[in-house]
Amino acid sequence: MADLTWNVPGKVDLILGAQLFPYIYLGNRVESGTNAPPALLTTLGYVLMGDVPKVSSVHTFTGFALNDTLQKVRELEELPRVEYMSPEETECESVFTSSVSRDVCGHYSVTLPFYRSLSELGNSEAIALSRFMVLERKLNHTPELENSYNTAIYDYIDNGYLSEIPQSDIHIEGYYIPHHAVVRSDKPLPRIILDSSVKIHTGLSLNDLLHVGPNLQADLFLLLLDFRLFPVALIADVEQIYLQIGIPEDDRKYLRNLFRFNTNEDISTFQFNRLLFALKSSPFLAMRIVRQLAEDISHEFPEAAAVVKSCKFYMDDLVHSVVNNEIAISLSQHMVSMFKAGSFDLVKWSSNSSMVLQHLPDSYRSPVVFSKGENVPKVLGLTREPTDDNFVVTVCDFFGKCTKRHIISIIARLFEVLGLIAHVILYAKLLIKGLWLCEVDWDGTSPEDMIRRLRLLRDLPCYLI
Repeated sequence: MADLTWNVPGKVDLILGAQLFPYIYLGNRVESGTNAPPALLTTLGYVLMGDVPKVSSVHTFTGFALNDTLQKVRELEELPRVEYMSPEETECESVFTSSVSRDVCGHYSVTLPFYRSLSELGNSEAIALSRFMVLERKLNHTPELENSYNTAIYDYIDNGYLSEIPQSDIHIEGYYIPHHAVVRSDKPLPRIILDSSVKIHTGLSLNDLLHVGPNLQADLFLLLLDFRLFPVALIADVEQIYLQIGIPEDDRKYLRNLFRFNTNEDISTFQFNRLLFALKSSPFLAMRIVRQLAEDISHEFPEAAAVVKSCKFYMDDLVHSVVNNEIAISLSQHMVSMFKAGSFDLVKWSSNSSMVLQHLPDSYRSPVVFSKGENVPKVLGLTREPTDDNFVVTVCDFFGKCTKRHIISIIARLFEVLGLIAHVILYAKLLIKGLWLCEVDWDGTSPEDMIRRLRLLRDLPCYLI
């Protein structure tokens, strides 16, 4: 036989595609004389190929035989659980395990996983200065935005996320990250966006020198299925997860930026002391530290640690469901305590059970829980009505100019990973195809027939899942 120990379960060493079989088959065929598959001679030895005889009905309905058969079917159908990492991912994991640490207050710190020589970075200060001058002109023309941006920077400094570098240390070689403001109507302060992917004169950016790391994010489809599996739904968010993770002193010089609070001051150099969202390795590092936290204190919070280890998180969002209120109350309290031990705050709790929320402090609950309207909670990008426990997909209003640009921007917002309204999304995408066939310019008005079809989509109020 090609496999001399075919009767002993073992690791698969090699998988050959069917397209190779004609080239390894030598032509000899041995029949078994029964319903068993024939043995075919190949360059690797004899292999069995064909149908496996069915189990007799006499044995099928015997208790133990039925259990054994079902067990074998389950094992055959199950996907392999072994996850293999590439050499780059293995190296990134090695950097993490060799550098991660936790202080007496519970804060974790980890080294940035560089995989290329830092000497390749070159001089980044010039482009960072140029980008800052553009930002400053924008702030000067918008006093309200300037005040908000200054407040956001002060907030970073007060919390220890950002520190000014003394003039005596500026000569130390480092990397300067440009930044700009993004304003959201639902947030009091603008979001500071750092551009770690900007190319400098060497043709490289900071992100080009960092490992991405293994993907530790849960599968969205499976996570949503699990979320609807049991009666009591639980949603929570790790507040500012990246900014709670420390960066060692030696790596902070690569997280510099330039800023001043008014034009009468000299431009100062600051550096971040915490992990930045802008780094391409940050999603891996954050999720890896969450798992490390679960591993480190699993003896104190075994149920909470089990939830983390079973991949119930996507980015900083916990999405889970349990069988009853008692388990949900206990689990939510243990989850809060476990994350607090790692200096994280698990907040914005939402549930379809008011009893669960009553056992959590007000500051830990989502500001909107049992209400209908626009300000309803979201689960992984899907709007959710907690009272009725429904997902709601709303078609955005098409009022305004029916240009190709406007229409496509609205259709692109339709998102539903489970595929339950795939027919609606397909209809919308076919409308995009129709716009292309009409050869409409980006800002040109669409034909009346196309607008009429778009209104059919607009008039559909929403889809409850």
